[in-house]
Amino acid sequence: MTGSVRIILEIIRKEFHQIRQDKRMMAVSVAAPLLQVILLGYAATTDVKSTDMVICDLDRTPSSREFVQKFTNSGYFIDKYRVDVPGEMDSYLDRGDVAVGLVIPRNFSERLLGRETVAVQMIVDGADANTGNTLLGYATQIVGQYSQSILVFGLSSGNRTRPGLILAEPRVWYNPELLSRNYMVPGVVALVLMIITMTLTSLGIVKEKEIGTLEQLMVTPIQPHQLIFGKLVPFVIIGALDVTIVC
Repeated sequence: MTGSVRIILEIIRKEFHQIRQDKRMMAVSVAAPLLQVILLGYAATTDVKSTDMVICDLDRTPSSREFVQKFTNSGYFIDKYRVDVPGEMDSYLDRGDVAVGLVIPRNFSERLLGRETVAVQMIVDGADANTGNTLLGYATQIVGQYSQSILVFGLSSGNRTRPGLILAEPRVWYNPELLSRNYMVPGVVALVLMIITMTLTSLGIVKEKEIGTLEQLMVTPIQPHQLIFGKLVPFVIIGALDVTIVC
């Protein structure tokens, strides 16, 4: 072991001893990153789930009820209110009781059986543009999946009267469930640990000045890079420990 490595190891051991003696430093280096990752990565989520919706089912057939169940079974929407005419949905949207309104027209089931294209009305509260676009994307996906299931059922039953269609099958890689925590947590972990390790390393050097030992280090045969490396390594180890606990 060379003299330079031995000096760095002694500085690292001294730094760990100081961290162990300073309870506030331990709290900042271990508890603070974990708390920030939990709050920023898991609590501050952009996912939109369990959104209340008002439904106007003018058809009231098994097909229309099955269509509504596609929304409620997805986990993104809740069948909260029912109205008899589309105009009654306005009051629920104006008061903010719901964020989504769905209108199923009359003859919905009959037109599906007749292999006709059926238009349903989807009303989304656009006060929050981000949430509105997310809900609209969820609704579009659900309608597309339902339409695809009808087409597949028709083809499997042997009825070839309907012309062929090209169906897009989108796939989301790396985050198939589109959960914000899957990309928020890694980013927050990297950001928090970078800030914490840099800050604590700087505080470690400042603390040497406050307790009067920096002058003693200056008169010792320690090179600047040895001091910085010895101060940095302990917090890198603590940061790796934080990452292990979080993951």
